[in-house]
Amino acid sequence: MVKRNFKRAVLESGIEKIVSFSSLKDFFSILRKQGYPQHRTIGMELDVITAGMYLNYKNCSTG
Repeated sequence: MVKRNFKRAVLESGIEKIVSFSSLKDFFSILRKQGYPQHRTIGMELDVITAGMYLNYKNCSTG
């Protein structure tokens, strides 16, 4: 999943299926729509997000 530049992600990534999202509130509903109903582990590139953003994702994932 990519939040910013979808076209760039498609061009530069080796991952076949890339899905864009625009808001954190959409993140987990998009995961469910893509066939991941119960997320347990999510991989993130932590060198490109702030600690605050990481904590926001963590808080949203725990309800």
